[in-house]
Amino acid sequence: MKKLIPALCMLLVSAILLGTSTFAWFSMNTQVSATGMQIKAQAEGGIVISNEAKSTWTASATASHDSVAELIPTSTADVTAWYHNTSDNAADAKAGQAAATYDTLTCADGNSDGVFTATVGTEVKNIYLLNKFYIKSSAAEAMTVTGGLLINEVTVSGTGTSAALDASLRVAIKIGGTVYIYAPVANATASYVVAGSGSTTTCKTTDKNVATSVTSIPGNATDAPVEAQVYLYFEGEDAACKSDNIAATLDTLQVSVRFGTTAIPTT
Repeated sequence: MKKLIPALCMLLVSAILLGTSTFAWFSMNTQVSATGMQIKAQAEGGIVISNEAKSTWTASATASHDSVAELIPTSTADVTAWYHNTSDNAADAKAGQAAATYDTLTCADGNSDGVFTATVGTEVKNIYLLNKFYIKSSAAEAMTVTGGLLINEVTVSGTGTSAALDASLRVAIKIGGTVYIYAPVANATASYVVAGSGSTTTCKTTDKNVATSVTSIPGNATDAPVEAQVYLYFEGEDAACKSDNIAATLDTLQVSVRFGTTAIPTT
């Protein structure tokens, strides 16, 4: 009896923990639907913008991902190296796992909808969305931008049906070889270690007027506009990236990026 009672107690504790533990989505290979995601890019201050078609140059351009099926959570510090955690550890994703439990993903070429894949284990998974936008001067001649081209604002709006998971959404913008990673949804984990690489990433949240290295924007008569790559992905190292926050229906998210040559008000 003396041995039986402690054993029963441990069994009860184990049952309680099993029933209440929150598994990191990042470590479960779980996928979620990401249909209806849209990126809208705006250009202000004497510049015009186009999507990958480069057919029209106006003050705004959009790219939609209506046919995206599912995305898995990944992690990156520079949108060059991508990682996925293969551990089944029940801790929150933000705690990080040993580097040995991470897969370094090899990305395949994206399809026509801007969906990029990688092989995880034996399966091909969607890992991020990428759209390219192009910026020119609204005039025929090139314009010099004092202080650099600006990423004036990055915002995300949605239906609110899976707001808890939305916090793990990241928007990475690559211009001129430099990457700016935004965690634009409230309650996101703004600083974390990308454990697969050991790099610490500190995301921009409400930062505005972020200058890029681009100081000259070609005129609209040239064929060499400034390229801005916009990535969307779910960051596995965000504390919100866990099983409790996966809703049956995800938000239809719209990402808005404002590029400019003059700063918008910071209030």
